Amino acid sequence: CLVDVFVSDRPWRMIHAIHAIIFGGVFGIFSFFYFLAGGTNYYFEPFVYHIIDWAHPLRTLLVIGGVTVFLVIFHSFFFLLYRMRLVCSKQYKVRKEMARDGSRKQGEEKSEALLDNYQTRGELEC
Repeated sequence: CLVDVFVSDRPWRMIHAIHAIIFGGVFGIFSFFYFLAGGTNYYFEPFVYHIIDWAHPLRTLLVIGGVTVFLVIFHSFFFLLYRMRLVCSKQYKVRKEMARDGSRKQGEEKSEALLDNYQTRGELEC
């Protein structure tokens, strides 16, 4: 996953963290209505997961809210990695341009020196 952020050219946007918030909200609403409808898990207990038992609403809200906040923080971490990739990429491009410009200038200087050398020796007449 970490390598993918640096290798791929996929952009990351902070606005995409809204997906984690929507996921937390939708799952919370679903599990609440599942509880109200009398839904049970595989062992006929009145909750989908033990940690999300609406018989203990404060704990359930804290868990859903905590997971949602964690997912947003996790997304922010990957956004920072994306920004680091952009900075590294920009520095690489700048150095590559400088190297190319420097070698071009050196090539031009060598060409001018050779031309001057031939002209002074009289070997090249235009």
